[in-house]
Amino acid sequence: MISTKKKVLVIMTGGTICSARGNNRLNDLDTDNAVLTLLSMYQEQTGDYDKEILTASPINTLSENMTIDKWNLLLSELAKYKASEELEGIIILHGTDTLHLTAPLVAEYMKGTKVPAIFISSQRILEDPEANGVMNLMVGMKLIELGIPGVYVPFRNMDGRMFLHLAEDLEECPDYSEDFHSRTEMLLDMTKPDYGIGLHNLDKLYRNDINDKIYGGKADSDTALFEEKKDTSYVFDNEEFSDDNILTNSVIYIKPYVGIDYSIFRLDNVKAVLLNLYHSSTVRTEGGDMDKTSAMYLLKECKQRDIPLYIFPCESGAYRYASTKPLLDGGAIPLYGGTWERNYIRLLMKYSLKK
Repeated sequence: MISTKKKVLVIMTGGTICSARGNNRLNDLDTDNAVLTLLSMYQEQTGDYDKEILTASPINTLSENMTIDKWNLLLSELAKYKASEELEGIIILHGTDTLHLTAPLVAEYMKGTKVPAIFISSQRILEDPEANGVMNLMVGMKLIELGIPGVYVPFRNMDGRMFLHLAEDLEECPDYSEDFHSRTEMLLDMTKPDYGIGLHNLDKLYRNDINDKIYGGKADSDTALFEEKKDTSYVFDNEEFSDDNILTNSVIYIKPYVGIDYSIFRLDNVKAVLLNLYHSSTVRTEGGDMDKTSAMYLLKECKQRDIPLYIFPCESGAYRYASTKPLLDGGAIPLYGGTWERNYIRLLMKYSLKK
């Protein structure tokens, strides 16, 4: 007999949500059992048995152990379902430590597809009474039930508030915190049948506060990073990262700090460098290109190797401090819009494209 239940694919990648406490009292991967526990707890709390659950596990890792090779395995699995007409949605179980990087990667890779993809994590193992995994899954399943395309991260923070995030905008948990935030987060009302997710409310979620445009199918689907601007602003090549491409470890991300020595960074086999400026779009350029603690030294080393140096966040001509001007005058490429994570992912995909 052919099943008439709607199919939901659960992709298991590991993480706390796929872990349990071992005999040594430390959390470790127990993926198969954890998934059964998660689905059982979800069904007990919601009574939702109206879905046929398919499973796949292209990788099985604690998310702090994520690598680009493992990302490629995940993307290869997703490639099988990007254009699926049989799936109602995809649930991706993932750890929290590198969720802020995998989420925007999948958002970029799945852009334009009709199948909703939802990242579900848990800040505790499922047996812990404080665990939020089941609650996060309830929101994820609701998104799939509503048929809302896109890639999302629902996450209940420790204060009990449930937020829905665009995967592309997710930011890393702060130090000493287990909470996620994003600039486009939407606070949900779990007392409502649709949790307040209704389509009319998603306009709030899809509002880009930086360049004041509606995107995600409403208007321009890209942020200022790919928006053509004057001068030397970065413009995307409009090439698609197809299923024939694989990610290569060819982009270096650097966060400056007092005392940094740029000469320690090896630029062999590097295709691009992303320098994350301070919040005022500044970085130390004093001392010039002979001073190894100056960003001008990094720019010089990049230019000698014909490696583009991207600086973020920085609008061309919009900086307020003289310290930024030498970098721009010297050919550094300003990026503005989104998070550093999303910019890093986009550069990684751009410089992994087959030419």
